[in-house]
Amino acid sequence: MSAIVGLNPYESAFGAWLKLRCEVSDEPNNPAIERGRRLEPVVASMFAGMRPEFVVKHNRQGTEDPERYVDAQYDFMVGHPDRLLYSAETNDLLYGLEIKTASVYKMTDWGEELTDQIPPHYLIQCQWYAGLANLPEWRVAVVFCDSAGTIRNYREYNVVADEELFETLRDAAARFWTDHVA
Repeated sequence: MSAIVGLNPYESAFGAWLKLRCEVSDEPNNPAIERGRRLEPVVASMFAGMRPEFVVKHNRQGTEDPERYVDAQYDFMVGHPDRLLYSAETNDLLYGLEIKTASVYKMTDWGEELTDQIPPHYLIQCQWYAGLANLPEWRVAVVFCDSAGTIRNYREYNVVADEELFETLRDAAARFWTDHVA
């Protein structure tokens, strides 16, 4: 979504178009992406260990597959969040969890912990998922690694759902799909 609205530093709208048209693989591979794949379960476990008020799951069924959310009106609008957060007391679904890894050299791109001061492309991703899942908040757990891939810092952020922003994103996605993909 962030590529479509021009806020993704790693992918253009054209790159998103190529993926949607199945012209290129949806699975790019570079050291940063590989690090993220390798550390995702570690970061999820760290979050769960520090937040006993939550049960961290991939999906409602409790399997390893990511939950898939589809927009009620547009079946081409989907999201696959990293994890879902359930109340440890009631087992109610409360929030989503996005897991990120970043270089220690990118720590300045992230603001004060427990705020929504995260890089814009991640903020868009969290707002997209929160809107699709109809959840009031999205949590972000991020680890910062050195060049050897060793975790040097852990932080958490909270993104409160913004319905107006989600509607703006939905409109942009519908226009992009209609004008360029369908």
